[in-house]
Amino acid sequence: KNTHLNPSSMAIVDRRCPLLLCPLDSESTPKIEDLSATLERGTEEEKIGALKKIIHCIISGINMSRLTMQIIKFCLRSKSHEIKKLLQIYWEVLDKKDLNSGKLKPEMILVCNHLLNDLKHPNEYIRGSTLRLLCRIDEAEILEQLIPQILQNLEHRHSYVRKNSVLAIISITQQHPNLIPDAAQRIVQFIDNESNNSCKRNALQMLINCDLPASLGVFTKIQDKLSNYPETMQITILELMRKVCRALPVPKSHFVKCAAKLLDSPSNAVAYEAANTLLALTPLDHAVNKALEAYTRLLQTESDQNVKLIVIKRLHSFKVRYER
Repeated sequence: KNTHLNPSSMAIVDRRCPLLLCPLDSESTPKIEDLSATLERGTEEEKIGALKKIIHCIISGINMSRLTMQIIKFCLRSKSHEIKKLLQIYWEVLDKKDLNSGKLKPEMILVCNHLLNDLKHPNEYIRGSTLRLLCRIDEAEILEQLIPQILQNLEHRHSYVRKNSVLAIISITQQHPNLIPDAAQRIVQFIDNESNNSCKRNALQMLINCDLPASLGVFTKIQDKLSNYPETMQITILELMRKVCRALPVPKSHFVKCAAKLLDSPSNAVAYEAANTLLALTPLDHAVNKALEAYTRLLQTESDQNVKLIVIKRLHSFKVRYER
């Protein structure tokens, strides 16, 4: 049992966080005074070690809020890539609101300015990693100040920045849709002008989740190029077909034809999803036979035994339904 844990620090442990580290015990917990001295007077390597310990303590539920200003003063200006990476983890796990009032801590204004500078950084990878960090920040007060620059990064010359900008917008609209009320229209325009398929796929996935009619409009524009898209984009389009046909009053015949075309895809993943989509869209014998033929081809060509088991289970589930 960690004797440092109290109700307020337990709230820190219970928060969403993609990092999982072995919790510290009372004997191995570093002293705040020692960490503060290292941050103020230590070398780059010593600061890296101190940041790692601080992050470990926070994830273990130990309150390290007293060191936030020290980190802002002595680490923000560092040119070390390692420190910049650790700072991004620190901003993620840091408790950004006062536990008593529930309001944003005053020092978060400085953090917002730092994040805004990173979103404008000439290095595209710093911009992209900062955008990915924003996907894991929940506080609307922080995100609201960064939205203009996030939207500006949709037009960046580097696809890595544009792709992560879309991911940040997806995260923000899921948590706080009022912060970007015209997100769907912006993303439709982005897809129309975008040439990178990975960026397009992320943008289309957002529309599928937040605005199906808009995603249907995009589908009508790209359907003729369906066979030219890479595997991930085709699988996303198949998901779009299924969701649109379930949720909107649209004729299914056109979607059935598009799904049937992808049954002959060289990608086994696309062929499998196309067969699933075809069976979800229509019960007609001709379509069912084509889907079952695609499943059979997968059994013959796929070498992964786990995939074969999935296909066999899928076929078995249709044995009673299509017994004829």
